Amino acid sequence: MIKKDNQKPSIKKDSTTDFFLNFITRQKSENKKNDKQTLIRNNEETFNVKDKAFEILYKTVNSLNVFLDRMLQSNLSMKVLSFIMAIVLLFTINGSVNSIFSKLNGGDYIYDVKIDAQGLQDDFDVVGLPETVNVALVGPSIDIYSAKIAKNYKIIADFSSLGEGDHTIEFKSEGFPSDLQVMIVPQTVNVKITQKITKTFELGYNFINEEELDNKYSVSVESMEHQQVEVRGSQDTIGKINAVKAAIDLKEIKGAFEQKARIFAYDRSGKKLDVEIIPNTVKVQCDVSSYSKEVLILPQYTGHFESGYGLESVTLSKEKVKIYGKEEFLNSVNNVYVNIDISDLSGDKSYSKLPISKIDKINKFAFDTVDASIRVSPAIKKLVTDVPINIVNNEGNYRVIFTNGQEKVSIEVEGVAEKLDSVSASDFVASINLEDLKIGSNTVKVDLDTNKGYLSYKLVSPEKITVTLKK
Repeated sequence: MIKKDNQKPSIKKDSTTDFFLNFITRQKSENKKNDKQTLIRNNEETFNVKDKAFEILYKTVNSLNVFLDRMLQSNLSMKVLSFIMAIVLLFTINGSVNSIFSKLNGGDYIYDVKIDAQGLQDDFDVVGLPETVNVALVGPSIDIYSAKIAKNYKIIADFSSLGEGDHTIEFKSEGFPSDLQVMIVPQTVNVKITQKITKTFELGYNFINEEELDNKYSVSVESMEHQQVEVRGSQDTIGKINAVKAAIDLKEIKGAFEQKARIFAYDRSGKKLDVEIIPNTVKVQCDVSSYSKEVLILPQYTGHFESGYGLESVTLSKEKVKIYGKEEFLNSVNNVYVNIDISDLSGDKSYSKLPISKIDKINKFAFDTVDASIRVSPAIKKLVTDVPINIVNNEGNYRVIFTNGQEKVSIEVEGVAEKLDSVSASDFVASINLEDLKIGSNTVKVDLDTNKGYLSYKLVSPEKITVTLKK
């Protein structure tokens, strides 16, 4: 058989190359396997570390909670902890130990330090002495800090050996660390020492914590142990007293109760005054009621319009109010009143928060103020005649003889035309008062009143008349 010259010879693979290629392939495969195993092993180790760390943290927190529970139950431990926290806070504020002890020129203020009045005689009172002063401290920070924390200091006003009259008092400090410079503001004050006086006042009452009482309840004071009290103080302070009242506490009240109420003196603005009250408490008996009814609010007028003007209309923000009290008392109450001042009014006017007039036996109102607005118009005049004169306080049962037939009066009335149309003699009450008069001839003043207070009116007949009293 003849071989062809163009036949390609067979290629024999080199064994070294095959080994190298196989080694690389195996190595890659092993690397992938090892990487996977390493990753799994690393994850397992990571989880183990996290579990151990969490376990350690849990045990630490639990131990700390147990320690704190035991510490908080011990008074000694609490004091130690407070002291440590104070030291830490002091270091935090001042920055270092050196700054605490070396900062000799530190400064701070203590505000509203109460004044301790000493040496004042029992029969004297002081006018012009403030209740508090401010204090400036300069010195080592640690001393300032300890003074503010300990609060063992005093500001003293010494009245020893001082008598009645005007004086200048210099305040003194006591109880501050010796290394501190203490400046009192003000350092001196002018005061007046006066002899105490004693005055008797009628005792009233007011309720405190009234908002604590359920809205459906009202409280009435059935009796008070005292109707009057003595108040002792300086002439100036006594002169400022507007009312003396027992403060009846309504907190947690749901039924009738008895209470010893503290007594206070108040000025016109409602501020308590520093006086001695004898006695300073009073026993009160109170009842609690849930009865209420709604009644009309009616305007009452004080003063008179400017001449030539009168009331056209009045509008109240609310026409009715619910009142509370005992049923037997409220049954006779059909309206309450609000006072409106119309003195010298010549134009429209609005009023806000006018108080509803208090009435005995009404324990409370659902609200106690109303707003009002008035419209004013030009007025005309009308003469009302034959208004009979009523006799009051005729305790001697005298027979009264009017001179010259003056038993009736005439009245000039001024108001808006449409309101004057219905005005008559029955709308006015004329009267004379016989109190303290004796048998014989007497000159008396004629008093005049009306239920239409918005009208301007005056007597046309004489204001004073002569009457003869006989048995």
